Amino acid sequence: MRGTINGTNSGATGEPGAPRHGYCFPDSDSFVSSVWHRWTALQSGRFEIKIGSTSARLVLALYPGSDLGNLGSGTYDLTRLYDHRTELGIRVRAGSTYRIAVASTTSSRSTFGLEWSLAPAPANDDFTNAQNLAGDTGTFSATLSTATAEANEPGHSDLTGSAA
Repeated sequence: MRGTINGTNSGATGEPGAPRHGYCFPDSDSFVSSVWHRWTALQSGRFEIKIGSTSARLVLALYPGSDLGNLGSGTYDLTRLYDHRTELGIRVRAGSTYRIAVASTTSSRSTFGLEWSLAPAPANDDFTNAQNLAGDTGTFSATLSTATAEANEPGHSDLTGSAA
């Protein structure tokens, strides 16, 4: 699954209770100026989003949650000085809603392009879909790059966060 959208933060303002998106500094008003987007995962996997084109330094922020007062811990990054691009990637769960903010670090404004993609989780990502291994010996290869942790999944030894 892939998508693109063009946007602008021209005329964007801040609002009470909005996060500061890590790197942002307040504009002349007391809030960080940002524009928001919403995305709901149709399936579990790895979600990647990036600012592909802009003429200003912007912050890209990604939060789990469905309303401003209950956003989870976010991940964010500042566009690079040399090409004004940045990207984020997180593991997502089917049915969960995520909020995406594009914010200014100064009073400058810009148009921008957002590009996103979702790589689905492996077929045996969840406990109930475990891969059957038969015989006394064998070889099996797989990747954990898009595996997700399910609710109540125990940490595996000192590892946390994903299992397949």
